[in-house]
Amino acid sequence: MTRIGVILCENRSLTCAGLNCLEAIAAHDEAFARYTDEIKIVGFTTCGGCPGNLAKKKAESMIKYSGAEKIHLSSCVFRSMPNPNEPLQDIETKLSQLPWTQFNRDDYVAELAKSVKSGQLPHVCPFREKIKKDIEMLGVEVIARTHGRLVEIERKSKE
Repeated sequence: MTRIGVILCENRSLTCAGLNCLEAIAAHDEAFARYTDEIKIVGFTTCGGCPGNLAKKKAESMIKYSGAEKIHLSSCVFRSMPNPNEPLQDIETKLSQLPWTQFNRDDYVAELAKSVKSGQLPHVCPFREKIKKDIEMLGVEVIARTHGRLVEIERKSKE
């Protein structure tokens, strides 16, 4: 039996109940196809919000108290901020309401500027690599993504 923890994007979790992640786990599909034995989910939680500083503490808890052997960063961490279907004004309003520190706000603004310059709004968390490295320091494998259904969801929303 493989004991797995899953960490989701806090922002996306406001509108997503994790159904695609849970379906992929139950079916041993997508990112969970690598497991040939039984999967036990020992944690299913969020990063705590930008800039994801609580992700390491939550992963540590899953490892220490529940025996997590692997931590999956959900697919929404890799396609999360902001929702690309929202008007830019709505995104700016939401960003202004977040509890930013100057450090993480500057990181996000830099990521946003690169994306806007390229003609696209960001689809990924600018803190994902830091979150991944912080959790890897705990001595567990960190797996990027849980499922690949976001592309299909985004395609359907544009129809």
